[in-house]
Amino acid sequence: MPKVYSTPEWRRLVTDVRDRDGTMVNFGCPHVPEISNVAAPVRTPSGEVVASVSARVLDGRRLSSMVPAVERTARLVTANLARLAVIAPAHRGGRG
Repeated sequence: MPKVYSTPEWRRLVTDVRDRDGTMVNFGCPHVPEISNVAAPVRTPSGEVVASVSARVLDGRRLSSMVPAVERTARLVTANLARLAVIAPAHRGGRG
């Protein structure tokens, strides 16, 4: 648990992320309260989280409208990873 969070805050954050299928929405960063951010996971075809897409704003009122865009972008990257996983083995066939 990061030191900037109390145990109840951390538990609440983890629960929120799980409830949102991995998307984190944070109004006010602990280190810089003026910054709010949203992050959504990028997954492999097996579901493993390998990266994230995120956005930060200085005006927290704009964050809610950004959540769908960040989630959609993460889904698109995830879909492209899945597509590459199918194409890459065939493509690599003549190289090794």
